[in-house]
Amino acid sequence: MAEIARSAIPEIGKQELRSVAEYLERAAEFEGMAESAGVDVLKKRYADIAACYRLLAKDREWLIGTGAIEQHAGDRGPAISR
Repeated sequence: MAEIARSAIPEIGKQELRSVAEYLERAAEFEGMAESAGVDVLKKRYADIAACYRLLAKDREWLIGTGAIEQHAGDRGPAISR
């Protein structure tokens, strides 16, 4: 398997993701990495990570809609239905 430069992988643990917008931005970053990856295994892994961030955004919207958590700047309007 090809070696991956450590600098090519986004630093995930450096800041806490708090808003739906931030989760969606991160999903878009990983989708871009999936599209540009030259190794099929990496394409799949990055696409899977992007899907996880989209799921986190969806769950956060739902939690905001139920009142379980507070809405932060960057969170979208009304929650989506489940």
